[in-house]
Amino acid sequence: MNAPVYVCVSTVGHLPHLKVTSATEVAVTLLYEARARGEVRIHAFAVLPQALHLVITPLGISARALMANWMVETEPLLKALIAVAGPVWDHQIVEQRLISGQAVQRSIQEVEQKPVRASLTSRSDTYRFCSAHARFRADIDPVMLPEPSDKDTVELPMVETIAAESASPETETAEEQPEKPEQSDTPE
Repeated sequence: MNAPVYVCVSTVGHLPHLKVTSATEVAVTLLYEARARGEVRIHAFAVLPQALHLVITPLGISARALMANWMVETEPLLKALIAVAGPVWDHQIVEQRLISGQAVQRSIQEVEQKPVRASLTSRSDTYRFCSAHARFRADIDPVMLPEPSDKDTVELPMVETIAAESASPETETAEEQPEKPEQSDTPE
């Protein structure tokens, strides 16, 4: 089973090519078409004017190959909609494999907060091109983490060993405590 991945694809020069609503709709529609073809599970996304941020699980294909195919598929449609002569996408794809449930949840929250941080909205659930929005919320795929392999497992020391090595001061006997010199009340 493939692991979830955070992916970011930016427009060339970080230009706001996706500011046009129809262009953003194309980006989201083609992402969901890849899902319908069984190429990806979508866990979170946010389409900003200059980038697409995702938490996905690619199925049978690498995240880089999936996004490269998606960029090739969206490029001519976006060019027609926004009247751009040159390329739309920066072909550098940022990806980060997420190996723990905590990392996945943190990435989902970060992606869904991108529109708020970009000052496009005050709440992510009101931004039309974010997985937090009501029109997508019920259609987001659950995250399924792969089983850990032996190389992902860290052997921890036994609890008894730790407890024996960390005796607290309260357990010391009176014989083990150093004696305090007596002080007299009268000055010498």
